[in-house]
Amino acid sequence: IHHFDPRYIGAILDPGNMIYEGYEDWRLGMEVLGPYLAHVHIKNSLWRAVGARPTGETEWQAAAAALDKGIIDFCQFLADLRAVGYDGWLSFEDFSDSGATLDKLQRNIAYIKSLAP
Repeated sequence: IHHFDPRYIGAILDPGNMIYEGYEDWRLGMEVLGPYLAHVHIKNSLWRAVGARPTGETEWQAAAAALDKGIIDFCQFLADLRAVGYDGWLSFEDFSDSGATLDKLQRNIAYIKSLAP
């Protein structure tokens, strides 16, 4: 996207998807996007052991997790966002089975606010 003006073209940073697609350092991703970092999804993910392959190796499956129950360290993630100067939108995208939608929204807002300095 570097051929386009970041005032008109931007990218979404989605740490939950970064877990599924292969973990990258959050801060590195933010720095690579630079001025194109336009929006951030807030969701969490985890890996579950779901069985064994015929070879005996563990078979893993990615799954949605409650914000405070997954792999992402949101305290560090938010600190990294501040460090790169991001002051845009955060949108919740909680696909976990950790409660009703309104309950998850209220809990997620309180959780993210609790991490703010």
